[in-house]
Amino acid sequence: MGGTAGATGLGGAAGTGGGTCLPDLVVPWSVVQNVLGDPLITCAQAGADHTELDVNGVTFAQSCPANANGGEFVIPLADRGTYTLDAFLVTPNGSALSEAHPPTISVGCDGLRTPTIILPVNL
Repeated sequence: MGGTAGATGLGGAAGTGGGTCLPDLVVPWSVVQNVLGDPLITCAQAGADHTELDVNGVTFAQSCPANANGGEFVIPLADRGTYTLDAFLVTPNGSALSEAHPPTISVGCDGLRTPTIILPVNL
């Protein structure tokens, strides 16, 4: 859980090739119960208030509506490049209920939709 994102796009580690492009990074997430089969649970069942996605250390926060069991972040990037992601499911008091640290990704000028990040919760 890093610094807060501003209004401009987020830059990655520089890619190779021509000029700047403005790709979007789309990161879906789901909340599951940490048991065999990983059944989906709602944010209310998990006790979650919001999710946070750190992209290269910059934090993007998104509410976790009580009846939702997932959502997605759409992050405007300042250029193609390499990005590190860390996702957190967070309680109203700011404690992490769950976290995920997917592998580093490379984003080209066409943008990228990642696989769904699974946030397991022990009930």
